Amino acid sequence: MRVRFAFVPLLLLFLAGLALGDVITLNDGTRLEGRVVPQGEKYWIKLTSGETKIVLKSDVASITKGAASAAPTVAPTPAAPTVSAPAAASPSPTVASAAMSFAETKSKANLVDVPLAAVGLWQSFIDNNPASADLPAAKAELEQWKKLDADHAEKINGKWVGGEERKKLLQRVRDLLKEADSMQGEQTLKAVSKLEEAVRIYPNNWEANFELGYFYLAKGGNAKYDQAIKSLEQAAKLRPNSAATLTDLAIAYNFRQHYEQSVLTAYKAAQLEDSKEITQNLVNSIAQAPPGMRENNTKVRPIMEEATLLAHKHGVIDGRQSWIYVRPHGKEKAGDVGDDEEGGGRPGVIGNGSGFVVSADGYILTNRHVAKEKGVTFMCRFADKTEKTAEVVAIDDDADVALLKIKTDKPLPFLQFAKDDEPSPGAECSALGFPVGSVMGYSMQVTSGTVSSVNPPEPYHVTLTCKITHGNSGGPLVDHYGNVIGVVSAGLTAYTETYGKALSAGQVRKFLEKNRDKYKTTFDAGKAGEKLDTEAIYKKASPATVCIILIRGEKDAKPAAE
Repeated sequence: MRVRFAFVPLLLLFLAGLALGDVITLNDGTRLEGRVVPQGEKYWIKLTSGETKIVLKSDVASITKGAASAAPTVAPTPAAPTVSAPAAASPSPTVASAAMSFAETKSKANLVDVPLAAVGLWQSFIDNNPASADLPAAKAELEQWKKLDADHAEKINGKWVGGEERKKLLQRVRDLLKEADSMQGEQTLKAVSKLEEAVRIYPNNWEANFELGYFYLAKGGNAKYDQAIKSLEQAAKLRPNSAATLTDLAIAYNFRQHYEQSVLTAYKAAQLEDSKEITQNLVNSIAQAPPGMRENNTKVRPIMEEATLLAHKHGVIDGRQSWIYVRPHGKEKAGDVGDDEEGGGRPGVIGNGSGFVVSADGYILTNRHVAKEKGVTFMCRFADKTEKTAEVVAIDDDADVALLKIKTDKPLPFLQFAKDDEPSPGAECSALGFPVGSVMGYSMQVTSGTVSSVNPPEPYHVTLTCKITHGNSGGPLVDHYGNVIGVVSAGLTAYTETYGKALSAGQVRKFLEKNRDKYKTTFDAGKAGEKLDTEAIYKKASPATVCIILIRGEKDAKPAAE
């Protein structure tokens, strides 16, 4: 019996800059990690060691796409409840804990590409400098940036534009795109003029940049290739996961004899979309590169192996066929002017997870895969919209769990763990968190279900029927008394059914016991009390549940091919 597993640490799905290997598990329990490519009745695997392996599909028990290699294969044994611990050690450094002066914070804030990134910087300054003489000025700066964030302001041609002004601008761009589309064919030059105007007044629009680049590439001739590259590069920055943009950009690079960039960009497109058209362009980009590059370039040679397999799969004959200009389709084509892509967030915000407060003095539990990202500010947003920046205290090397700390001048509402290390199968439960934050406006969601099974040998002991998705990672799973029985961590798909996966209370207790030298607090077990319905559970648990927004203060300007 073959069951397709989709263990996906939820945050990792929207961190566009990370490229994790697939994990394939065989029927005998063997785990192989690397790049997995379907090939008829077999899978071709390029292992992380550089070796290649072919296995029959009938020998495969499960495939995990983009899984972290650090995930445990055997879950840790639950430990006893934690008791009072010694004085706290210094937390692991993050951007939030870096001491910056008022002037340095203002300088960095003025360089951000999204208001929320500046909010994180100023909140960090305020949290770390409660006695500073600059505190009133810092709070004023924070409120200004919060206002820009609330108005969905964008930096457009060097100016922050939000509120009604931005709405009117976006409507003008929509009108221009509609006019350009109606002119395609018979009035091509006028259509291009409309697209150029749209890009000029709103360079942040992916569709206008793509359409302009596509026209320059497909119809503009030699004189327009540089302009095609400029427009398509901008489109690739705005939507890094657009396979159509990348494959067309690869063609433009090849026409301008940027052969290595062409191959790398075409390969990234093929990783995003497995189609004959994109495979043909990849094969063309390799075939038309200089022989010396194909033989000696350490970046190109490994790609040639995968390109050969993809060519066989799609019936691509060779690299002497015509280039295929690709237009977006399906989900890639969806979206409106000024809308964020699902899971992508605005520039500077690289994703969000969830977490929950476990002590009145501000300790927060979440997943390891939420807290492990380097060079970011972790901004915790509560249900009442108040915000605090957090520092990493401990990250587990075995289980997918981490402990953060926020500074607070008053006791915070917190959640307690159930006294039992493992819940009972069939137990009622509710999951709280902030799924797809950039789409849902970072609003809290609660879903109810049951514990469908408990299996300690698995990395996540608890399987649940509550509906969860990207952004729920790290949120609390509570019983009908409002006590925490698990930490929502991943999703599993078996055939057509999808289940949530959670760390158990026992797994978390073992983590806390192992790291008790890094914090000073007591985590007591909660009491059974009165049975609560879902509405009452939400009222009890939501004040202690937080959205953890990951903010990179300075925009990553790496080329699309990297």
